[in-house]
Amino acid sequence: MDFEIEQKKIVELVDEYEGGRTWGKFTGDVCCRIIKRHVENHLPEQFRAVGPNVYVENNPTEFDILIVNKKDSPKEYTSMYPLDGIHCIIEIKKSGLFGGRKDLLRVTRKIREGFLSVTKLKPEVKCAYLTVKEVAKPKNKSSINYFEETRNGLSPYEAFVLQEHRTKQIVKGEWKRFINYLFPPK
Repeated sequence: MDFEIEQKKIVELVDEYEGGRTWGKFTGDVCCRIIKRHVENHLPEQFRAVGPNVYVENNPTEFDILIVNKKDSPKEYTSMYPLDGIHCIIEIKKSGLFGGRKDLLRVTRKIREGFLSVTKLKPEVKCAYLTVKEVAKPKNKSSINYFEETRNGLSPYEAFVLQEHRTKQIVKGEWKRFINYLFPPK
């Protein structure tokens, strides 16, 4: 499937399943499952996507999606995967982060610390934040550019946005950039 078509399809599916509901956990769960399904279209043979609500061995942080070695299984009675088999960690938001700058700083710090808790033990793990929709082009210069603030707050980890929330414009090439970050072309 063409990356641009797939990106548009993801946004449409998220809108369709949201259907005006404000059920945070439900719509967040559905959003994660939609992203996971589309990431699976690009997985190298040796990996698989697991989630939502998964953990890395000996780490209390809940992650949305992990890309793990295909042969690895979670520890019995858990959704906790061995650190050695983790390739990527993906944090997903349907509509980005909300609140003022202090709230953004607090939330991005928490996400970044979750990523760091794994990468300090296994530096080669790729960590990515993906939001389906986010304000990246505020109306006023004094308004918060939520995506820029999020990207800066998560640095050095990567952040991606599929659609500009206010204008409803697809951010061209972002899905392809996300997939190529996770699985660089050879």
